[in-house]
Amino acid sequence: MKRRRLPCDESTNPSNGWRAPEPGDAAVVVIESDGSVRFLREPGTEALDALGEPDTRRVSHVEPVHRLLRWAFHALRRHRRDDGVLAAFTRRWPCRWQSRLSPVGGPTLGPFARRSAAIAAEIDWINTCYLEANG
Repeated sequence: MKRRRLPCDESTNPSNGWRAPEPGDAAVVVIESDGSVRFLREPGTEALDALGEPDTRRVSHVEPVHRLLRWAFHALRRHRRDDGVLAAFTRRWPCRWQSRLSPVGGPTLGPFARRSAAIAAEIDWINTCYLEANG
């Protein structure tokens, strides 16, 4: 099955033919004319750290769609570390999820039934519309 690339100017949902990236899918790496390198940090890209000091930036927020759950999610996460027990608990909430790409001027993708689907759509949009389009 070939992956359908997301249009950069519209939201998506699982019913539009999109599929999640799979292990072994290629990473998008953009090398700028000044020699700087941009890529999405994910498992398997650690070797790219050898190219220089990384400048890591947040490009999105994966969060619950429901307004009250979203408020609780951000309130809890604001007071605890991102890798703690409480953060792990909030990642397992059985609710609808969205990926908000506003930190880079992108759309809100979703809703998705699982957080993992929101993350997969986020990765595809970042690779297709942010890294490749801004390279």
